[in-house]
Amino acid sequence: DFALRDMGFRYQLQGDAVLDGLTLDFPQGHKLAIVGVTGAGKSTLTSLLLRFREPSSGELLLGGQAIAQYSGEALRQHIAVVPQQTHLFNTTLRENLLLAKRDATDAALEAVCRTALIHDFITQQPEGYATWVGETGVRLSGGQAKRAAIARALLKPARLLILDEPTEGLDPETATQVMANILMHVARNGQSLLLITHRAHGLEAMDQVLHLS
Repeated sequence: DFALRDMGFRYQLQGDAVLDGLTLDFPQGHKLAIVGVTGAGKSTLTSLLLRFREPSSGELLLGGQAIAQYSGEALRQHIAVVPQQTHLFNTTLRENLLLAKRDATDAALEAVCRTALIHDFITQQPEGYATWVGETGVRLSGGQAKRAAIARALLKPARLLILDEPTEGLDPETATQVMANILMHVARNGQSLLLITHRAHGLEAMDQVLHLS
């Protein structure tokens, strides 16, 4: 479980605080949504959790221990992330997915792709899961690339799943179904979920909603 204790962050020593005095508990299996406009510090919190940045003040704890006691690499083994900007590598869909779990079976790949509503698209391609995605996923639409990235994150055996604007670029019906599927996936696997979004709707299933401004 994660916990934040009076945590603050500034990009510059004398600059304005992006996060200031943030305190919350995030127990294992918890579903937390962080809602706010662009620039409110939502994605900054992800960077702090992944140790890409360090808090300017206060503490960030994992399992009751200061997060600074974990190497960034060790920490990130326990966290799966779908960033706001989707990144796919210039290789096949299968290889992009296997980055999350090299020994994943075909059945496991299909399961997460069905959850992310991308399996049907893949099987309609002449090469199926061997379809080449192109540089930065250019051969896929934005929505297809996003769903492939979601499937990859779901494949990773992580304690915490972080979704940063996961339904951006998806039509409302698809977005609703994908989120419903993700919620079933994390519940089945006992994962924690951190949802970062600027949307105020569709948050009824979350255990806690934190508004940043």
